[in-house]
Amino acid sequence: MKIVESKLQIRKIEVADLELLVEIEQELFPNPWSKDMFLDEISRKENFSIEIDGIERSGRHSYLLEYSGEVIGFFFGWAVLDEYSIMNIGIRKSYQHLGLGSFLLQKQLSMALDLKCRYIYLEVRKSNESAIKLYEKYNFERVALRKDYYSSPQEDAIVMKLDFFLKTNLKEGNNENI
Repeated sequence: MKIVESKLQIRKIEVADLELLVEIEQELFPNPWSKDMFLDEISRKENFSIEIDGIERSGRHSYLLEYSGEVIGFFFGWAVLDEYSIMNIGIRKSYQHLGLGSFLLQKQLSMALDLKCRYIYLEVRKSNESAIKLYEKYNFERVALRKDYYSSPQEDAIVMKLDFFLKTNLKEGNNENI
C-alpha cells in the first residue's frame, strides 16, 4: 500500500473517539491503556500554566491520525517547561511499516519545538525493536533502564532522550522534515 499524504489528517481527540482508541490500543499493546486512562488524558486540565517569553510552556497533547476518514493512529504527550514526554504513540498494524510512525513522531517533535522544549523523553519496551529503531533514527539516545516497568508481560523499559540543541541533532539528524 502506498500512502497518499494529502489523505492524512491529524485532529484533536474527542470523547467520541474513545472506543476507537481502545480498539487500536488493544490491537497494539499487551498491556493496553483502558478507556478510563484515555478519558483522563483527554479531559484533564492542568492546574497550572507556565508562560515564558509569551509562549505557553505546559500542556497535554492528544491527537488522532486519520487516513481517508479512517482512524489509524494516535499520540499523547505532555510538555512542562523545556521537557516534552511522549506518553503513547500507535499506528494500526495494517498501516505499520508505511512511514506513519515517523509521520506521527515528526508531528510530536514539531509541537515540542514550537513549545521551545529542549528535551524529549519516552519509555519503550525493551523488546520493541522497531520502535527503538525509529527513535534512534531521530537521534534519541538510550539513557536509562527501568527494571520491570511494564506488566503483562513483565518487562524492562528503555528510557530514551532527545536533546534538540545538540549540534549533531540540529545539523546531521533526521529531523529535517520537522
